[in-house]
Amino acid sequence: MKLACRFLAIGIAIAGLVDPAVTRRSRTPLSVAFAMPNASHPDFQPAETLRADIVSALGDRPSVDGVAPTHAVIAIGDAELRTAPSAPVFAVPVQRKSSLPTILDIRVPRHTVPGQAVDITARIRGRGLAGRNTSLSLELRGVGIGAADHTWTRDDEPYEAHYAFASPSAGVHRVRLVGQTQGSDERVVADTVVIARDRPLRVLAFEPRPSWPLTFVRRSLEADSLFQVAFTSRSSRPAVTSSGGAPRSLQSLELDRFDAVLVGALDDLADTDVRALDSFVSERGGTLVLLPDRRIPEVIRTRFNLPRSEEVLLDVPVRIQSAIASPRASELLVMPATVRALAAFRHGKSDRTVIGVVDHGAGRVVVSGALDAWRHRADQSGAFDELWRGIVADGALEAPPRIEVTLVPRIARPGDRVQVSISLRGTEFERIAEHRVDLPAIAASLKSTEGRDEMIRLWPAPRPGVYRAAFVAPSPGQYNVSVSTADASTSVPLPVADDVVHPGEDAAAALSYAAEASGGAVVQDVSALAAALEAIDTGSQAKSTQPMRSAWWIAPFSLLLCAEWALRRRSGLK
Repeated sequence: MKLACRFLAIGIAIAGLVDPAVTRRSRTPLSVAFAMPNASHPDFQPAETLRADIVSALGDRPSVDGVAPTHAVIAIGDAELRTAPSAPVFAVPVQRKSSLPTILDIRVPRHTVPGQAVDITARIRGRGLAGRNTSLSLELRGVGIGAADHTWTRDDEPYEAHYAFASPSAGVHRVRLVGQTQGSDERVVADTVVIARDRPLRVLAFEPRPSWPLTFVRRSLEADSLFQVAFTSRSSRPAVTSSGGAPRSLQSLELDRFDAVLVGALDDLADTDVRALDSFVSERGGTLVLLPDRRIPEVIRTRFNLPRSEEVLLDVPVRIQSAIASPRASELLVMPATVRALAAFRHGKSDRTVIGVVDHGAGRVVVSGALDAWRHRADQSGAFDELWRGIVADGALEAPPRIEVTLVPRIARPGDRVQVSISLRGTEFERIAEHRVDLPAIAASLKSTEGRDEMIRLWPAPRPGVYRAAFVAPSPGQYNVSVSTADASTSVPLPVADDVVHPGEDAAAALSYAAEASGGAVVQDVSALAAALEAIDTGSQAKSTQPMRSAWWIAPFSLLLCAEWALRRRSGLK
């Protein structure tokens, strides 16, 4: 017995000196990450509650939002997946109240000018609301400026509401859409901004010979301070009359000087004139308005890919219907119904386009078929002037600037992720060869009204001249995203406020695709999610330990030595 105690104690001492390592394999702990909606999303608070329920139900089994490699991504509600997931995605929908519709999107023009009416379109989706009515009000600083009512007829139904909005002044105007549904005390809201820039719309009126349609459209624009009109007319060759700094010929047209060009007497345009107009539309992205007084020449029709038109002569003038105004005309060039119509009238059993717009290159061509509308302008209560001012203003506003900046969202809450898209117009870079372009250096920054300036890193997109960026919205305040090259610069305002509510974009379909593609699933409750996570094979990991480094080994070592000493004393040994 004495020897056993001695040898065991010696064995412990030797093991402590050798310090052996023991390796064993175990299952790798599950690591999960959460993807959540933005804080300004209507589903954010329900998503936060659902996240807490999931964490509580899973207990301490998984590592949540840790630094370890992620084995699963749990996307709650309309979560934002900022990068392609490297792990299975499990989408967990938020149970919305069926008594409330969802505002999916509010579309506004990128910018406008004071006094110009623009269309604001809201997309709404109603689920489980069949037979009930929703009132939708558009508000500016708490005052209603537009209203729409809709009665839902199906359990799952989309709806679009349109509002006309004219900015009262230059600047950033925050508008809010408010929805109130019959039988519910709660409201749905969403915010956006309309940006009005205080600048005139630059228009060139050009006629190779005197033209009545162009003359009266030009006079209508000149009477409105919204437009800055330059005019060139050839009354006889080589005599040329010009005003407002207009070029004497289209060959010397500077592409960036004008947003829209109005042309009459099309049959007298020279080939060089047509080529200059083609460059203005296709390269600069400008709007060309054709005001013929007879059939459109074939060379112009083919150059701009215009549809064939049919001449219609009426004994009694008819009203041409449009969203702006309804002037009258009796001599018409009607285009097929497939042409995007700005104004139309009933011809036979179908609506035919009288004033249409055709995309061409980077720009667009507006074709007027109301040949003699100018004759009836006096008895139309201003409809002729109102129509053409609206059409030309809309076309001029669509002409892209040298640098175009798009922010999503247009108004943010602190912490929101703001996506930036920057596009250089085709005139801003040079094509060296068929597959090579020379792009200018470009810089972007976020500037505050207090003078703080933070650089924004830009990433080139596959398309030449297009850049992407993203940043986190800072503290509340007024900011500007400024972008510049060596020859051009621009800035776009970004308001940041604590009370912003974004439209609740329905991301269910996208998350379903992400879940299917990544090997995950769409789960409806917490228990199903827990079962799906438990089935994930996380693999195993080897873990090495050195047990002899434990301080507890001193206890058996000491006991063995004491026992051996006691046994020796009992035997009379020292």
